[in-house]
Amino acid sequence: MRSSFFLILIMGVLFLIPAIAFAYLDPGSMNFVVQAIFGVIIGALYALKLYWNKVKETTANFFKSKSKH
Repeated sequence: MRSSFFLILIMGVLFLIPAIAFAYLDPGSMNFVVQAIFGVIIGALYALKLYWNKVKETTANFFKSKSKH
C-alpha cells in the first residue's frame, strides 16, 4: 500500500517535469511576476494597517494585565 503511493507520487512528479521545453519567454512576462510580488506585499501591508489598532490594543492589554500582578 505504501510503496504504491510512493510509486504514483514519483510518476506524477516525473510527468510534470518536461525533459526539453521549447518555450519563449516574452520580455513582458517578468512584469507579471513583479506585479504579483508587489500585490502580495501591498496586500499584506494593507491588512496590517487594518488590524494594527486591534494588535496595539491587545498587546497593551496583555502587558497591563501582567504588570498588575
